[in-house]
Amino acid sequence: QPVDTGGIARDFTLRNRLTGQPVSLYDFAGKIVVLDFFAYWCPPCQASSPELEQNVQRYYAARGGNASGLPVVVMEVNIESANPALTDAFVRQVQSSLVVDDLQRVAYNQFLVGQNAIPRFVIINGTGSHRINAPEELGRMVGADILRRYRVVNHNAHDPATLARV
Repeated sequence: QPVDTGGIARDFTLRNRLTGQPVSLYDFAGKIVVLDFFAYWCPPCQASSPELEQNVQRYYAARGGNASGLPVVVMEVNIESANPALTDAFVRQVQSSLVVDDLQRVAYNQFLVGQNAIPRFVIINGTGSHRINAPEELGRMVGADILRRYRVVNHNAHDPATLARV
């Protein structure tokens, strides 16, 4: 069942493509998480994934978080299983900091609201106390022209101990 915009994201655990270690959404409680669902063969993904890595992940990492001091993490989520070598080449080219595999589309289906298409961006507010306006926030992060080209879904996730709506 997809989570509606503004709903509470369910935890999921996926494999880190670079290390093989498990990565759970709730590992990032207290941080803003930008999920970027991609496949190596997707031309819009080939444009957007490097933009997110450079203009969101590295930008906010260098500044210690957003204007409110909240850390921002970009999680690149691969949904393609057919050609691992081409996915690896794409990941190397993008120089992604955090890439996970969602080959069974566990996370993807949770955020499948509207059209089934990639790239798909999901912004998750992991603090339970700081609300962001997803389109405007992402527009400031990567530029309004990029935002107009891609679908954005805004969701809230909370510390698993509190699970209160924002």
